[in-house]
Amino acid sequence: MINAPAGAIGFDGFLASITTELADYFVSQATGDDNANGQTPGTAWKTIGKVNNPTPVVFGPGDTIAFERGGVYGDTELRPVIAGTAGNPITFEAYGDIGDPKPELGSVNLRRIVIVEVDHITVKNLHFRKSDGAAPSKGQVSVNARNFTWKDCDLTGEVAGNSGISGLRFDDGGEDFLVDGGTVTDVHSGGISMAGGSTSGTIRNIFFGTHAQAGASGDNCGSEADTVGGPWFIENCIFDSTADLTRGEQNFDNKGEGTWTITNCIFFGARQGSIINQHGTVTIYNTCVFFGNSNSAREVTIGIERTPSLGEPIVTFNFCTFVPQTNNYTDFVRLNDPVAVTFNSCAFIVPAGITCQRLIEMRVGLVGGGVVKLFNCTLVNRGTLIELLNVRDTWDGTVEIANSIFDSNAADLLLDFNGNNNNITLNQNLYFRPAGGNWARHNGINYTEAGLINTLDTSGSDTGDPKFASVDPDNANFFLPNVGSPALDLGDPNKAPTLDLVGIAYDTVTPNSGCREGVA
Repeated sequence: MINAPAGAIGFDGFLASITTELADYFVSQATGDDNANGQTPGTAWKTIGKVNNPTPVVFGPGDTIAFERGGVYGDTELRPVIAGTAGNPITFEAYGDIGDPKPELGSVNLRRIVIVEVDHITVKNLHFRKSDGAAPSKGQVSVNARNFTWKDCDLTGEVAGNSGISGLRFDDGGEDFLVDGGTVTDVHSGGISMAGGSTSGTIRNIFFGTHAQAGASGDNCGSEADTVGGPWFIENCIFDSTADLTRGEQNFDNKGEGTWTITNCIFFGARQGSIINQHGTVTIYNTCVFFGNSNSAREVTIGIERTPSLGEPIVTFNFCTFVPQTNNYTDFVRLNDPVAVTFNSCAFIVPAGITCQRLIEMRVGLVGGGVVKLFNCTLVNRGTLIELLNVRDTWDGTVEIANSIFDSNAADLLLDFNGNNNNITLNQNLYFRPAGGNWARHNGINYTEAGLINTLDTSGSDTGDPKFASVDPDNANFFLPNVGSPALDLGDPNKAPTLDLVGIAYDTVTPNSGCREGVA
């Protein structure tokens, strides 16, 4: 073991000293004095009030104001009044021993913790905490300015507080923001929310935790009604509401209009659903995983719908995986009045021991219409199910299913097209379930295995065991067909997406049916 020389500062102290050296002004709840000059840790200020009004000091672009770790600063909200510039933001961050807690901003008496109304502000390594008390008029951290940056901060809501609380909220003018790293937990209504118009930015590497209040209609992330803006990007985030399934409603709730792209995110359960997507928004999910955990038989995990006169959602799922993990689901994915919902190279699996009435259901609510497409998807039941895919008798939109696999180990219906809906197109799919009985239903007519292939779906489809190498989502061979599978080379190249579930290119002449290209 190599010992540091006597008097060496050590790694933690080295990091702290860098922060100390680079900061321009310091704030210490423990030792500070607002009558000091604030320019060294030994002459630090004490309160946020002094930071907001540092006379005779005037902050300028590039300045850094550092709060000492372990301190609690709750005398007033932080409200920058001087803007930074591109490449030279005004930064509020932490200093001190990195083993100590992040500086905590907030108190029981504050309606808001941070108000940002000037451009180019950065916050780093801070903890924003809203204790029980006065409800904020907008968000705990409220941003109405351009080029706001959040780096490795934490936001914690109240435990049992007031209705209408949001966490980090971007209002009109909150453009080109970056929220990168940290946690957002226990927020009553809207962990990170878009509100008003002219907001755009990126949210990445955030852990979203349980909502704050039992029965609250809160969301971990999304946009409020009448929001117009974007584009917005969410990347590499975890949405987890499983700590208390009596709390919260949605992990992602989008009521506004704009474009969201959500990539490499994991959604764990929620009391109401993992996603509720409404109105006139374009939303694209890439390589996301949805684990459903519900505590009520009425719940769905993914609900997509539109509201009359308020726009038409266009939603695409690329290379996504859907896994119910608890019982009680009526519909794991429910589509109400969607204008366009497309699933490309997606995997759906009901594990053994899980009860789920339907994996996908389409129904009409108030408006009607809709186009739903499933290309190279794999839907498998190893638990208890009524049907893999259901189109209700009220649905008057169109459905196109191509190059997909429907596989169940139980004597349930694979496809159930209720009512007099003739706008169904089936093409080069593979079907498999125990022999005998009815495999599908359309317009009130039941179809056996032979009837399904010879009458209902005559466009190059087949029946037979897909011979998956594994049905375990954690296995590298998940849904990959073995040698001899009828899914091999079955697909229509004109319907196949470019890539399969794991990023392998589909053969451009004879692609597999199902969400995996190649052979185990």
